[in-house]
Amino acid sequence: MRSFQRASAWLAAYVMGLPALGLVALILALRGRSWWYVAVPYLGLFMLAYLIGLILLALLHFRPDWLRALVAAVVVYAIASVTPLIDITRTTWSDAAACRSSATASA
Repeated sequence: MRSFQRASAWLAAYVMGLPALGLVALILALRGRSWWYVAVPYLGLFMLAYLIGLILLALLHFRPDWLRALVAAVVVYAIASVTPLIDITRTTWSDAAACRSSATASA
């Protein structure tokens, strides 16, 4: 249990701590303009990534803890970067099929 606690702390640093520096840079770049519209969903995605990372962390069993957390963080970010592509591809193919079927029906 103690190993999982240490690894989850490392995971929090990798998944939320380091990318949160980008959020700070965004707030500084906006210079007083409304940043809540970007920051709140961004932080929500961090929390979701952390929860998914905890599941992966529970499945991984090797030492050292920081490396186990790093592997879980890399997998979470890989899943997060591939997931929108899968949705776009599915939407594109279904839209193309719908266009073909409507063109065939009208002809």
